[in-house]
Amino acid sequence: MHDNEAVVSWLSAEEFVTPADGGEQRPWTTVVVDVLAAVMRGEYAVEEHYRGKHWVKTRIVDVADPEQHRHLGTSGSLLWSWLPWPGAKRVEQKRLDFGLRES
Repeated sequence: MHDNEAVVSWLSAEEFVTPADGGEQRPWTTVVVDVLAAVMRGEYAVEEHYRGKHWVKTRIVDVADPEQHRHLGTSGSLLWSWLPWPGAKRVEQKRLDFGLRES
């Protein structure tokens, strides 16, 4: 990581923010604050995908709009997603809100 990059990490997910994520009207440091605020309000969900008891991938989903969730990123191994593991597929979704989730 360089001096002009940030990592927002929560639960088992992390979001990397660099100057390229910002712009003239919205500096990248403002984007970092917005990501942190969204995490604290529970607007970003972390989805852990499993096959049986084996972890396959982690997805970050923007769930602020209940009508339309937006996929923000995925981390994991393509190898694990293609291997035939025994057991059912399952997804565990977790969110933090620190009591800041809007009613």
